Amino acid sequence: MMSSISNSKDIFHSNQVLPDYVNALLNPETYDFDVNEITLIQTHISYVFLTGERVYKTKKPVNFGFINQLDLKQRHKNCIQEIELNKRLAPDIYTNIVTIAKSRSGEFKIFTDNIKEDFIIVEYAVEMKQLPSKAILGNILEKGTVPKEFSRQFAELLLDFHSKNSSQNSTIKFAGESAMKNWWVRESQEASKFIGSTWNPKEAEEFNETIQKFLKQNTELLNNRTRQGNIVEGHGDLHSMHVYLLDEKIVIVDCIEFNDWFNFRILDKGYDIAFIAMDLEARGFPEIGDDIVGRYIVASGDETLPVLQPLHRAFRAFVRGKVESIESQQIGIPTKQKREKAKSASEYFSLATKLIGKGKEPVLVLMCGLSGTGKSTIGSQLCARIGAAYLSSDIVRKKIADLPLYGKISRQQRDEIYSAKMTEQTYRNMREKAEQYIQKGYSVILDATYTNILDRKKVLDIARKYNYKTLIIDLKTTESEALSRIAYRMFDHLNVSDATSAIYRGQVEQLVPITEKEGTVMVIENNDSPYKIVQQIIQKISLLTDNK
Repeated sequence: MMSSISNSKDIFHSNQVLPDYVNALLNPETYDFDVNEITLIQTHISYVFLTGERVYKTKKPVNFGFINQLDLKQRHKNCIQEIELNKRLAPDIYTNIVTIAKSRSGEFKIFTDNIKEDFIIVEYAVEMKQLPSKAILGNILEKGTVPKEFSRQFAELLLDFHSKNSSQNSTIKFAGESAMKNWWVRESQEASKFIGSTWNPKEAEEFNETIQKFLKQNTELLNNRTRQGNIVEGHGDLHSMHVYLLDEKIVIVDCIEFNDWFNFRILDKGYDIAFIAMDLEARGFPEIGDDIVGRYIVASGDETLPVLQPLHRAFRAFVRGKVESIESQQIGIPTKQKREKAKSASEYFSLATKLIGKGKEPVLVLMCGLSGTGKSTIGSQLCARIGAAYLSSDIVRKKIADLPLYGKISRQQRDEIYSAKMTEQTYRNMREKAEQYIQKGYSVILDATYTNILDRKKVLDIARKYNYKTLIIDLKTTESEALSRIAYRMFDHLNVSDATSAIYRGQVEQLVPITEKEGTVMVIENNDSPYKIVQQIIQKISLLTDNK
């Protein structure tokens, strides 16, 4: 866990030099409703005033390259954008744009409509309802009271959000490989001034080299994901301090409104969800982030999203390192807070290096096990960690049958997709896709029961044809646990498997046990947390790929 991550932003200190209107908004008499106490919170681009009932947020006149709001008209435009965009995930929170004006006598007032004749406009602010701090996910995490269903609900919310917000800028020119490279050049140049202060020179050099190599190796993938419509007008700043849990309803605030460039709000859906995964890892809760991403991968059926997750999560940590570095050098910030920000920035930069890794030899993982053993949970989280394409028989068979990936299907439809003919077609399709991914140099995870030794051999033969290292995961659990999981799926809105207890018992009868004659086998009793099991598998993969 990153020791210096805080759940608070820069809170006002009396020795700071503040604009006159800010000092005025710290006076309760400025407001037209009863205010007992006002708290001022600063970010590098905003002043935020908490009054107990409402929140007022103004834009600082700054230019950091990626944001330029020196002009009052631009700050007004950003206020309008902030309300419009945030109503997508927080429809009842953002209420109005108000005008902060000053009279000839020096009096400041807040106007919701037309200002009085003897007043001049000084600034604009976004007005919001003030939400309880105890409902912030970052605070809930510290108390260890995250609801059991949070990961599923969050993944479901993001899936729906992304499906409704496809970007009109899904073009190679705007969001393809060259756009990603241009983004990285600009970001790395902006961060280069922190090398030697918050960014360790050796880590910076290693990170830059790894990124350059990764981008070069994945040129085709970056372009293809753009062509396939994976660019969305997302949130862009999806971390746990922007997530509220209100009466079991998830509300997400403070999306990026100030920039329409690629990789800010308009981005690959995998880059959007990578932020919450990175943030949760930085806070010491990687298992929650992995669970969210794994559920999203399965329910979306997005086979290549996980290939870019190491890059996307590393970029997220890098950007946080850059932003914290900027805040550590802002004028007027107390020395103690500057040190805290600088330390946090260094930790984010180190996390970025850890998340991208050094690049490993690609591997093929055969995720085997009966229904209910947890293959999809383990497989989907594993692929995001190692950057592998994910092929699931549950997903592939539904795509072949042209059925929705999740949601209830009829008994007739279930019988059809689990027929011997459909199963053979599904496995053949998975082999063909696996070979295509292998030819591109990707690691691949195939998730299916693989009760038949011949089906396993056909896949392993493809991997050996290309000199790929292989790992067979033999995932097991008790019959009662497997049947319990199968029954629970009925209540999981994102479940893509339609296997029943009868199908499970048929698999038991058909199973040809896996032996070490088939290859490197890792037998796992699924009685631990998915995160710990995934880490065990990653260690095994490292041993395989390091032993060249």
